Amino acid sequence: MPASFRLIFRGQIATGSDPDAAASVLARRFRLDSATTAKVMSGRKVALARELSEADAFSLQAELEGAGIITRIETDPHSASEPQAPVEHSPTPAAPPPEPTAPPVTPDSPNAPVTADFSATSGATAPCRQCMRELAPGSSFCPWCGARQGNRMVRSVIIMVMLLLMLAAIGIPLYYAASDAIQARSASHQHVEKAMARAGNIQQQVAAFIQRTNFWPNSNLDAGLPRPEALADDSLKSITVGNQAMIALAFRDELPGIGGHTLLFVPASDSGKLPSWECRGGTLPARWLPDTCEPPEAEPAPAAAPETTPQPAPTGGDLPPANYLRRVLTQELKQSQYIRDKMIAYQRRHGRWPAGHDALDLADPLKLGSYAMRRVEVQAGGKLLYEFSTALENMEGRQITLEARDDGKRWQCLSDLPVTHLPTMCQP
Repeated sequence: MPASFRLIFRGQIATGSDPDAAASVLARRFRLDSATTAKVMSGRKVALARELSEADAFSLQAELEGAGIITRIETDPHSASEPQAPVEHSPTPAAPPPEPTAPPVTPDSPNAPVTADFSATSGATAPCRQCMRELAPGSSFCPWCGARQGNRMVRSVIIMVMLLLMLAAIGIPLYYAASDAIQARSASHQHVEKAMARAGNIQQQVAAFIQRTNFWPNSNLDAGLPRPEALADDSLKSITVGNQAMIALAFRDELPGIGGHTLLFVPASDSGKLPSWECRGGTLPARWLPDTCEPPEAEPAPAAAPETTPQPAPTGGDLPPANYLRRVLTQELKQSQYIRDKMIAYQRRHGRWPAGHDALDLADPLKLGSYAMRRVEVQAGGKLLYEFSTALENMEGRQITLEARDDGKRWQCLSDLPVTHLPTMCQP
């Protein structure tokens, strides 16, 4: 038995044709009511006629093309014989799989029944994986080349699952690595806070010792404390009392970020009072320093730029780091401001500068200043001398002198130290 054919319409109208006129032709040719005509023109796949002979199929297609209606001829899957390649203007598939159809509409003639195939899945179409022609959504076979399409939804799900697994494989290690880093930072900050608390306790013990003996200890033994390593805990490997009651804390080597670094607490006194310690940071990186360990603010520069007498660079060993020495001197000059104020008041009252400490009723020069100074001495001619002690390496005996200018409105720094090591008020 020869194969039969069907005529497929997807709502396509030739360019320049009137869709309303085309709809009218379809309604008149196939005796369709308005509702059915609207469905036929909706763009969904519709079998306009089934069980056509080859000649009838081409004749009906040509008739409709005259009205601008674009159709396609396919082999009728309901044909009694084996499916054969459909005859069409362009290459056609071997045989598409059977598709469900709705009940037929009353035909115009026995040879041209109209069957509205509204069961096809609506929505966006997809190209054939082999010939790239347009396919109905969900098609398993291409009606043009016969290539198997596979289950696109299952393939999409598999791809999505694979992508999720890849993201998980990358993201989970990164998450745990970030989490470990955050925990490590948090633990390091906790160790620093614990060290600060230990430092406060040691400071109280040393202050009590100084109050009781009027002696500034230079070691743990002097202060009546255990040896440095005996004060270790899970954060610190040692707590050391150094020259003139300076306190140094050393962190355990295995601690991330802070291991092996130190915190330095420098004592300062005001005219013979008990010391109060200031955290100068030591070698601990700035990111781990508590707020109380920030370097002190530089002393404001005077209204007129001070003069600096050029001096040759010092010899006899390496100096302490420039930033550290600047902080020590800045703090020293700040704490001794009251001495300079007394000198200025004396000059205004007597018309001359004081000859020494006795004229200002100050304590002995060897008892003024912090741990870093051997003496702070008022000298004739409006000069104030600072001499370093042994507390700072390679600084013993070195001096810096402030000389009053313009009746004390500004002070000139005289020193053999490099300008980079001097405080703000001594900068050119």
